[in-house]
This record gives sequence, structure tokens and C-alpha cells, in this order.
Amino acid sequence: MGIVIELQKQAIDTKSDVVSLLRKAYLVARKLDIKDFSEWINNELNGYTDYDKIPDYREIRGQVKAWNPYHGWIPVIISRSESEDILCTRKVFDSIPSLDNSIRSSDSQIEIIVASEYSKDLTEYFNNMPRCSTVTRKRSILKD
Repeated sequence: MGIVIELQKQAIDTKSDVVSLLRKAYLVARKLDIKDFSEWINNELNGYTDYDKIPDYREIRGQVKAWNPYHGWIPVIISRSESEDILCTRKVFDSIPSLDNSIRSSDSQIEIIVASEYSKDLTEYFNNMPRCSTVTRKRSILKD
């Protein structure tokens, strides 16, 4: 059976491993000299290095939280939606194998340190380093 037929069968099998599916698709794309597809799969398998090339589906949104010594991590209320977007929206650079491994070994949540240009002011205000804890799970990047 040809590799393209194998790839098609694997793609419709709900039990298929996404990493092996991507590796096989990369092989097919290289063999057929489909450069855009090869580049996309390579980025998915190895992680993105260029922020501008990260697809929109790899954007996640979270919630800023600060440490409260009596209640633990608590949500921070941000009155301006533009500020909240800047603080809580990130594109995920990680490779699919890395995300897949994280999902298998944890609770599937991503914790992101707030961007350095905002962290000093927030740290002074909250007396600790706020984090942006996602409400979107890594699993959604793999499934969507």
C-alpha cells in the first residue's frame, strides 16, 4: 500500500497518534515537493521560531492571577479589555510533540509568566510575580 493511502487511513482513524501522522505527512509533502505544507509541518513538529509565522489557531487566552497569602492564586480584575488582551493572549511556540507530552504528563494547563515589559509594574502592585494561567487547555491546540 502506498504511503499516501496509509496517510489517508491514518488521518481518519480517531485513534491515530497526531505526532506520527504529522511525521508521515511531512514525508509525503517532501516527496511531492509541496514546500508550504512541508514548512508548516516542520514548524508543528519542531516548534515555531518566527512569531509572525505562528498560525492563529495556536493563540491561547488565559487569566491573570496574583498570589494572595490567604487565598492562594486569585484572578486579577482588569478594567480595560485592551490591557487584558495584551496580558492574557499568547501564541504557543512549542512543538506538537512537546505539547502532546505535556498533556500526557500534567493537567493540560499552561502557565505563562506575564511579559517582562508589564511584570515590573504588576509585581510592585501585587508584591509578587503575576502569572497568566490559561483557561484554554493545550489539548485544544492539538484537536482543532
